[in-house]
Amino acid sequence: MGALRYALTLAGYWTMRVPETARPRLVDGQRRLFGDGEVMSVHEPTIVQQGKVHVMENAVGRRPPRLGTLGEGTLLMPIRRQVTDRAVLFTAAGPGEVLTVSYAQLVEAGRHDWPYARALLEGLAAAVEAQHWALELGAQAQPLSRLAALLLRIVAERGVSDGDETLLPGAPDAREMGVLAGVSRESVVINLAWLEFQGVIRRSEGRLWVSDAEALHRESTAPDRRS
Repeated sequence: MGALRYALTLAGYWTMRVPETARPRLVDGQRRLFGDGEVMSVHEPTIVQQGKVHVMENAVGRRPPRLGTLGEGTLLMPIRRQVTDRAVLFTAAGPGEVLTVSYAQLVEAGRHDWPYARALLEGLAAAVEAQHWALELGAQAQPLSRLAALLLRIVAERGVSDGDETLLPGAPDAREMGVLAGVSRESVVINLAWLEFQGVIRRSEGRLWVSDAEALHRESTAPDRRS
């Protein structure tokens, strides 16, 4: 699902692209200009009209790393309506403009624009899937079991059989795995090394294979005392 979307899900947001046909129907909102580097608060459905918005991890005690960027035409939807502390920060990538609309406006626009209504439903379905995945990973208490569960999910969604192994094309890097599994980058590095030492996975030239899916499944459900 991607580290950015997963991080936004954990922070209480979901996103979708608003089709060009629907944008003229979503103009009756509160327009807000922002300057380069400005930190933005998003507590209502917000559409990026012009410019770009960086999504930053709300890190404490260090420079916040950038998770991704939202471009023009992106709708950012708070899952919860109450104002709460967020795990991400939104900063302007240069000057631009956003439009804040109501939930009722979003639904009403769908009555007149089927491509937009379909995009809205697909975006909502993706958000529910991401929340389910977050809950599933949340049931894993230890870093290794979380990482193993994540690798199994990638095997199921993207795995390509390669003899006795399964290749994971385009597997996330250690930082992205940390975001997706909800553990530190350091835990990812340590536990990948442990899985490789045990012969469960194999890494070579930036590619990753799962050599023993059954062992990986056992690690995803067993207590972990190695991290």
